Amino acid sequence: MKNIVSTTLILFLFSAAFAQDKSQFQNIMSGTLQKMSQAKSADAYNAAANQFARIAAKEKNEWTPQYYSTFIKTFRAFEAKDKATAASELAVLTPAVENLLTLESVSKDKMAQSEIHTLLAMMYSARMMENPMALGAKFTPLNAEHLAKAMTLNEKNPRPYILKAQTLFFTPEAFGGDKAKAKKLSKRALELFGEEDKTENNNFMPRWGKEQAENLLKQMK
Repeated sequence: MKNIVSTTLILFLFSAAFAQDKSQFQNIMSGTLQKMSQAKSADAYNAAANQFARIAAKEKNEWTPQYYSTFIKTFRAFEAKDKATAASELAVLTPAVENLLTLESVSKDKMAQSEIHTLLAMMYSARMMENPMALGAKFTPLNAEHLAKAMTLNEKNPRPYILKAQTLFFTPEAFGGDKAKAKKLSKRALELFGEEDKTENNNFMPRWGKEQAENLLKQMK
């Protein structure tokens, strides 16, 4: 009887500690996501990215902190004046993002896998900006490969659709660009964003991209 009570107590304490850790993780993630959404300057974005990186270093079984830290650095890379430095940083981060796919929780979650492949596709596009003519042949197929995987894993994910649309729209026709297909993909992305907006997000899943889809369609009118 004594052993049963001791075991029950240990399990209760473990469960309580786990619940507290989970609550702390959720609180700090929510706060950092808010900082990211409110960021207006390079310093503010860097602060959010660094905070996500610190969370990722502590919460090694969670994929979202590393995702958001890298996401910030990726979209900032498109705007960076020093494209070479930005591309080098993303090259270092690429294996860390790829490793997220090996996490046990991610291996069972096709939606998470889809988002990670979408981010990898965007990273290759950003890295290509260092020298599009020289790096296009190397990174364009990798971008396309990850977008295809993202769509296959979750056909309801709007983000790979808008990234593919952007690629087709801004690529010259001589190199495979197609504005008609880009428009079709943008419209599909907006339909999926509309469906996504109706769902509740309790797991810090990405929700970005709707504004990009709207802006791209405006350029096609």
